[in-house]
Amino acid sequence: MATPLTLRPVLLIASLLFLVALYLSFSNSPQHLQYYKSQITQSWNPPQPDNHPTSIPDLSLLEYTRVALASTFGAWHYDVLLPVAHTMEEILGTHDAVRLYVETPYKLGDYGFDEVVNRTQLFHGKQFSYHTLTKDISNPNLFPDAPGEMIGLVVLGTCEYDMDFWSQQLLEAWDARPAHKKFTVACIVHEVSDEHLQATSDTPTPSEYTSLAEYARVDLHLPILPLPDPPRPAQKGTRKLTNAVVQGLMDPKRRDYLGVLWDLAGAIKANPRLWGYLPPNPGTNEFLPDPSDEPFQLHLVGGQGWIDDFPSELRHVVKFHRDLDYYQYYELMQSMDVVLPAFASSHYYDEKASSTVVMAIQCN
Repeated sequence: MATPLTLRPVLLIASLLFLVALYLSFSNSPQHLQYYKSQITQSWNPPQPDNHPTSIPDLSLLEYTRVALASTFGAWHYDVLLPVAHTMEEILGTHDAVRLYVETPYKLGDYGFDEVVNRTQLFHGKQFSYHTLTKDISNPNLFPDAPGEMIGLVVLGTCEYDMDFWSQQLLEAWDARPAHKKFTVACIVHEVSDEHLQATSDTPTPSEYTSLAEYARVDLHLPILPLPDPPRPAQKGTRKLTNAVVQGLMDPKRRDYLGVLWDLAGAIKANPRLWGYLPPNPGTNEFLPDPSDEPFQLHLVGGQGWIDDFPSELRHVVKFHRDLDYYQYYELMQSMDVVLPAFASSHYYDEKASSTVVMAIQCN
């Protein structure tokens, strides 16, 4: 679908807000909430290039009291979208100000994120099908308890996909609303490379699809799930590191699985008992756990995929966990001693946010 958003500087892009979700930490302290509230309600006048002939609608009077969070991406990014909803509810101080538009309302996907929401009380607002988003944006009677109020902020959970789906519809809705009823679009960006920026544009020319950058406000939100602390055994003496985890899609382009596995095999071979294993079985070269010790184990957590050239000697060392529900996933991660990023390239350091970072923080 063509995306004229990048070609209409006096319209929606004039009020486009980019939120880069970098998965760090969120605090419920009043100081943090006051900071976020100031970010949402503060005045902002975008810079005017000297040669720009068209005036930009005055955004200084915008104060958001009704928010829509939406995504077409499915269950995989609910762990980003729902903490944003949690933050918005805390800022606005009410449960009916934030509306959630997702693929499967009241189920939150096939991986049981609804259980996470219920256990953590993460979100209290209403859920709707994402197909009704633009209709609701255009409805001046959407809130019977507040006649005339309309959705003022639209947060797209995975903008690399969502903008392509909603671009034309959002532009038409923005055009149709009067000047004093315009809305802002907040784009949660997971990858910031030119490739993904170009994917939301209908022109391949960098000078064109970046020409409106001076109007795009860049801000930071720190979405962290308020997971309860896991029960931990009382520590006696020195604690031994016995459980490490690499989480991801088991894609060698994302994680350096073979590098980690072969390094681990070499380290155990050099000193099996240090790792809680017996010397290799002469027949199979497999490391067997030492029954008198607590052996180290590496856990690989993810979805589909397989690791070619898997070291056979690690058959009793490595455990695979596939297609877990969200809450099973969090419980498993909380039981680990350490998480290994194992990034396969510098892409995650330079251009892409990684769930490994947020997981280490969430699970303490």
